[in-house]
Amino acid sequence: MEVWGSGYKRCMEDCRLGDYLAPEWLELGAAVRVTFSPHQRTLTKEPQPPQEVLHGLLERQKTILSLFQPGLQLKYIRPIVELTSIHG
Repeated sequence: MEVWGSGYKRCMEDCRLGDYLAPEWLELGAAVRVTFSPHQRTLTKEPQPPQEVLHGLLERQKTILSLFQPGLQLKYIRPIVELTSIHG
């Protein structure tokens, strides 16, 4: 990222221009971990996909989409999805 010496600045500028929160930077020896936050517009109480996305989906697909809620970890979603693929 810093090979040309401008990666940090470009990253910060792109986040600012896109109205994103500034990323979190963590130095890990010779490596750097950058954590980006979701855009503020996506942080609603009950995120819902647009209706045009839901149109034409199978019930199983709608169920899977409904499982994705803020703070719910993939490890809790996976067993439900696997169960519906076996029994659905």
